[in-house]
Amino acid sequence: MPTQPIPFTGSNKNADEGMQDNIAVELFNGIISELGHLVRVPGYSTFSDLATGSGVTGLHYNDKNNKVIATSGAKVFKLSEDATTTNITGTGIPTVGKIATFADFADDVYLANNSGIIKAPVDTGTTTLVTDVNAPQSGVLNVANLNGYLLANSGTAGVVKFADQGTPEVWAGEFFEFEASNDQSQFFGVGDGSDRIVGFGTRSIEQWRNDGSTPFVPEGQEYVNRGSISPLSPVWILDTWYFVDEYKNLCRIRGRTPERLPTSNYRSLTAYLQGLYCQDLVGMHIYSNGYNWYVANLPTEQKTFAYNLDLDQWSQWSYWNGATAEHQQWRGQVATYATGWQKTLIGDSRSGLIYQMSADTYTANSDVIRTSIKTGFISRGNAHKTKFCNRIFGRVIKKDVNTADTTLKVAVRWRDTFLESAWQQEEVELYTEDGLNYDYLINGLGSYTSRQWEIICTANIDFQMTPPMEEYDESYQ
Repeated sequence: MPTQPIPFTGSNKNADEGMQDNIAVELFNGIISELGHLVRVPGYSTFSDLATGSGVTGLHYNDKNNKVIATSGAKVFKLSEDATTTNITGTGIPTVGKIATFADFADDVYLANNSGIIKAPVDTGTTTLVTDVNAPQSGVLNVANLNGYLLANSGTAGVVKFADQGTPEVWAGEFFEFEASNDQSQFFGVGDGSDRIVGFGTRSIEQWRNDGSTPFVPEGQEYVNRGSISPLSPVWILDTWYFVDEYKNLCRIRGRTPERLPTSNYRSLTAYLQGLYCQDLVGMHIYSNGYNWYVANLPTEQKTFAYNLDLDQWSQWSYWNGATAEHQQWRGQVATYATGWQKTLIGDSRSGLIYQMSADTYTANSDVIRTSIKTGFISRGNAHKTKFCNRIFGRVIKKDVNTADTTLKVAVRWRDTFLESAWQQEEVELYTEDGLNYDYLINGLGSYTSRQWEIICTANIDFQMTPPMEEYDESYQ
């Protein structure tokens, strides 16, 4: 009477689910932890409502003043740790619906999102435009600070203009140009603490540095023969750049080599992206509960994927629409980690809501988080033998459940042999009041040659689940 686990692994999309055995093919809103348990991703709740009727397009934490600068609609806001929100919009007005980039100069933050360069004072005052005639006045998508120089794209592909050192509003008309031929510059940025400005083109990546006199010179030995599939794909995380390349591989830069991710099986994600439109992909860095994620929205496809750097694992994140019973693009659009507050803030893509993400929150701003994992068709090593499933059993860890609640359930679903076969379902009830751990047992689940399993949890609790164990007999009958 063999006993084997129903496998918990990350998503794998490099083969049809009907052909995958003993691995998971799909993971939504979940983490397979270091111990192999299924855990829900952190939830979020409202931190502030900007009341703009438009999505949040930018969030930036300013360490000097311990404030967050936010953009939404045609307005700029300043937020304090106690959620006090101040509209600081003056003559510097952001473009509605465009993602903002930021350059931090201690008491002032400069930002751009397809208009001119906007100066946002963090202490007192309202926003103004950088009006120097030599500064770019429209179409500015990227701003950055390198060694006290404010840099901005010029409107001409590959050309970067910069202000005088230490005086971001004084421009002498100086510029430099990324040198890769026949390559369209899409994005440039400076990572926190980095001494390089990096230009991502459609087919190449260049790095420049400040030599103290020129002032910017190329580092030819750091040229990378790979590009970015979208202007907002590159994100600086933990001292390196992460991006989706022109071949739809998630990569990070290792010296001059783009390393494809996940390192354990990069095609598990690449295959998922192959059939999707990614040219408008928007990446962001999210840190929560000790994990770092590269999270990417695909607005045209209304899908979101998240790569966990610490676990080398990816999954799909989503907002569960209960009315239509379908996954939609995750609601977060931009994010920042306020180190002085020890809080992760995310901006809603459809409203002016700013959320606080927390491992102690188990809903999506009071809406259901649907955590699910689906396996391939498991044959237990022989697709010709018939397996008689006597029972499955396992354990769910739940905390802070002090009263009986009949809505607290985990659904166990299965179907046999063919993708067209009907799903069957049993529910594990979690509303018992005694203790934190719940051991469950489901008997008599029929016979099969190959079986696909799906575990679904929508309960509003701190949910962790060990891989279910299946006890079965088998024969050639």
